[in-house]
Amino acid sequence: MIRLLIVFIFGVVFTGCVSQSSTPSIPTGYHVGSKSGGYYEKRISEDQYVILYKGNGYSSFDVIKDYAFLRSAEIGQKIGYKYFVIINISDVSKTESYLHQTPISSTATNESWGGVSVSTTGGETYTQTIWKPRVQLEVKYFSSIPTEKYLELYNVDEIVEKMTEKYNLNGNSKLDEDDIKLNED
Repeated sequence: MIRLLIVFIFGVVFTGCVSQSSTPSIPTGYHVGSKSGGYYEKRISEDQYVILYKGNGYSSFDVIKDYAFLRSAEIGQKIGYKYFVIINISDVSKTESYLHQTPISSTATNESWGGVSVSTTGGETYTQTIWKPRVQLEVKYFSSIPTEKYLELYNVDEIVEKMTEKYNLNGNSKLDEDDIKLNED
């Protein structure tokens, strides 16, 4: 009976330790918004959009910014524009904190006289803080080179080509009509 109790205690403790899931360390890829990040856009007017790209805790700000530019260029292609300018760019990164607890450990001994000694050490609580890069672009599109002066004017085709090559997307990022949608934060 005592041996059965010891086996049971160890089973409970080790099952708790083993069953903790681990999240893979994979940065956000280029895709529509999901739990792991991605792009969101909102049409402001016929030739203006706001694009938000969210990264996860393994993503770099520069890559997320590039993905936001790529999404801006793809939208321009799809709606028939050749150029775009960034009216506003915002770093809307956020920090999230998560409370964790280390596993509980137990010790059980069967002493020679038949007694059982059990000691349990409670898990310790700690906070993990994760920085998640996010970039928001306000974009204005043009069919031809605008007469107004802008600091930088981007060619939609050149941006799509450059970014798909840089991130080895092989043109898989082309969007369908249904891909352009309104998304919330």
